[in-house]
This record gives sequence, C-alpha cells and structure tokens, in this order.
Amino acid sequence: MSQARTDFGGALASVLEQVACSTTPRVSVADACTPESFIASWSQTLSEHAKDLRKRGTPLQAPVVVVHIESTGEFSDQYRNWIHRRMLGASHLDKYAGVLAVGTASIGCYTYPAVLQDMSSCEDELRAHNIQSSPTVVLASDTKLLIWPQGIDSEYSPIEIPLSDNVAPVNLTTIDDALSQFYKLVAQQNTKWWKDRTLRTTVEQPEATVQGDLWIYLTGTFAAVALVRLEEVSGNGRRDITVYPTVKGPDAQGAVLELKTLRDVRTPVKNPASTPIKISLQENIDWACSGVQQSAAYRDSEKLDGAFLCLYDFCAGNIMDVENAVAPHASLYEVIPRRYWITASHEEYRKHFFPLNTAASDKPI
Repeated sequence: MSQARTDFGGALASVLEQVACSTTPRVSVADACTPESFIASWSQTLSEHAKDLRKRGTPLQAPVVVVHIESTGEFSDQYRNWIHRRMLGASHLDKYAGVLAVGTASIGCYTYPAVLQDMSSCEDELRAHNIQSSPTVVLASDTKLLIWPQGIDSEYSPIEIPLSDNVAPVNLTTIDDALSQFYKLVAQQNTKWWKDRTLRTTVEQPEATVQGDLWIYLTGTFAAVALVRLEEVSGNGRRDITVYPTVKGPDAQGAVLELKTLRDVRTPVKNPASTPIKISLQENIDWACSGVQQSAAYRDSEKLDGAFLCLYDFCAGNIMDVENAVAPHASLYEVIPRRYWITASHEEYRKHFFPLNTAASDKPI
C-alpha cells in the first residue's frame, strides 16, 4: 500500500477558517482532509503546544511526528495494533511527547502503540509502515518545527520553522524574503514540476502545482504570525494566495500573491506523444501583464497592504523580456514583480549560477 502523494498543486477553496475574536488561524474540520490543510492545522497545533511548554519552562521530552495518509481505514486494517485517538489535536494542551500519529484531518488520528523517545526511532517506524513518502510534520523541540511536504524521503530539505515567543509580525519584506527562500530551496531545480525537461514541457497544470507547493511553504514559514489562505473569491475572480497577519503591530502587513507561469510550449494533454505547441513571447508578456491588473485589483478590493506578481519562468535562456515588459505597468500600480527562473537540468543550473571566468581561462599558464 502506497501512502505517497507527490503533486500538491490544485485550487483549494476556503481551506483555512479564522476563529472569531482570535489571532489563531484554524482549519475547518469540513476542509481538513487535504495534505495542505493537514499540514497547516498540525503546524499550528504543535506550535501552540511548544509555546505552552516554553511558558511552563518544560522542555519537550520526545519528538512528535504527525503524518498525513490517504485512508485511515486502510491503514488501521493493515496495522491493527495502532490506537484510534478520536480527539487528538483538539487541544494543544494534550500530551504529545513521543507520539507518532497518522491521519487525514486536524483532529483524530491513529497513534503508534508505544512512546518513541528519539528521531531515529520515529524514522525507523515511518519506513517500517511505508509512510516515509507521506506529508510529515515534526515538533523536534520546544523551539523547532520541521515540515516535509512530500515525506522524509523527499529529495528536498524540510521546511525548518524556529519557534520563539519574540515573533515579529509578517510584512512585505518578510514575505519577499520567504518567496526568495522558496525559490532557492524548492523551485530553482524542481524536477517534479516538469513533465519532460528535454522538451521543456511542464506538468499539465503548472500554476496550480506551484501554487500548492508555495502555499504549504508559506503556511509553515508563517505559522506563528500569519494566516495564509488559498484561492479566495474576490469580486469575479479568485486570489491565488493571500497572507493575513495574525500577530498585530505597527509593522504588520498583509498581501495578495498572484502567480503566473511562463512557458516556451504547451504541454500536450489529449495526445501526449504529439509535438508541443509553441507559446510566443507576446503571449507570455500578455499573460504576465494580466497578473499586474489582477494583483492590483485584488489588493485594493480587499484593502491589503501589498501585491506581489510572482512569475515562475520555465522558458529556456533566462531572458529578461517579459520582466522588462511587466516593469512599467507594475510600477504604475505599485505591484511588486518577481521573476523566478526554473532550470530544466543541473547543467543548465550550473552554467547560469556558477559561470566560468572565461577571461581568466584565456590567460597563458
């Protein structure tokens, strides 16, 4: 039985619900069966648990590991010695140290029948139960939370979230920094966003795929200070990602993020073996510029502080044409444009980011 899920893209409507008169973001139970909402909810619950431990001066005695699986019914049929705890997750004040749990929602899990004292034991059990490739949230200490969106055996490093009582509010600068980190750690050499790198064809829904991965990253990164929502309705459209501060302060700022992908070719869907249809430079420019209008309109209608246009560029050559075309429009409407080039091979990555000094190599030895 495989519990793995590798594609996190897709529009999720109203995934997070904010509790009235509270700065703590919560996930609606009705929407809490996706890996994305599972990660968001458990990140918050375990962050609150760590905060309570720090308040009481009690260190975490053993790690806490929570794993999203596709079906608790199938899992419990296969592993009958696991304990069904229907209320686990309902309160951050519960006893979590040494718990290894699997589930689909923010409340209610099956837990391993023994307390696990260290990370090595947890890792052994993840592999023994074939869930090493499933989305995993780990409270490693009362000051560190780790998230593996695609499981501990993923090729990507975990999202590491330092937990502290002295958290600064989210603002446009910290959002921009998080976007840069997402690019470096997840996007820059992402192999899962390509269908065929030699043809430069992406997965069939590249924007939804990037959106899902970015939403998970931002949710984890800002778990203590912001509510990150996906695909909210705004007028006649939908905002891709919206960041709302939950820690208040004079520097706190919210923003809308509009995502656009730039591609050389369309991905064949009906006939995968057919020759990909080319996308012109002007089409990419028009597509990107429409994002300026969308992000500015969403920002103003929702009275947010900022708007980001995030261009994920899958085109060959890392050319600046689209970026240059977008710039004057973005400036006019005070939209923050960012372009992130996605390399199709390690050779392409090396040549661009680590170019050789040809002038030095031409000198006689």
